[in-house]
Amino acid sequence: MVGHIKDFILKLIERRDSRRRRELDEERAALENERIRLENVKSFVALARDLGYSETDLRHLIRYVDGKQDILVRLIEQRKLVGVSMPETTD
Repeated sequence: MVGHIKDFILKLIERRDSRRRRELDEERAALENERIRLENVKSFVALARDLGYSETDLRHLIRYVDGKQDILVRLIEQRKLVGVSMPETTD
């Protein structure tokens, strides 16, 4: 009887710890996704700046690019987008 109680308590502790680990992993992944998202916008804006876009145009581009990324992020979070592949070309 005591052994069963001990096993039960250990299982509860293990479940709590694994849930916390999952939460931390999800938070880490969300932060990494946000970092990548910001890098994408930064690269796009740097390219536009190199091409001579005005500051006003750059602000519009930032909103546009970030909005497009937001759509993809939501689809990924909803598990509606689970992979990407490049079609083979016949060059």
